[in-house]
Amino acid sequence: MLERDGETIESQIHYERSTTFIHFENVAKKDPDHDWRVISDGPLVDVTWQRHGPKEWVAVEKGLGFA
Repeated sequence: MLERDGETIESQIHYERSTTFIHFENVAKKDPDHDWRVISDGPLVDVTWQRHGPKEWVAVEKGLGFA
């Protein structure tokens, strides 16, 4: 899921058609003055990545997953 300032911009639930960070970076670089986050909810781990600059995404939160 891609968020901008806490609002969901894109959400995908199908692994086979999952988007890459390159796509998220291309969306975020067009409007960089926001809090961009990618949230990955997996069965064993949840990770939230925050954009800190061009091509710089940092893991800022980690959880136990949903299984």
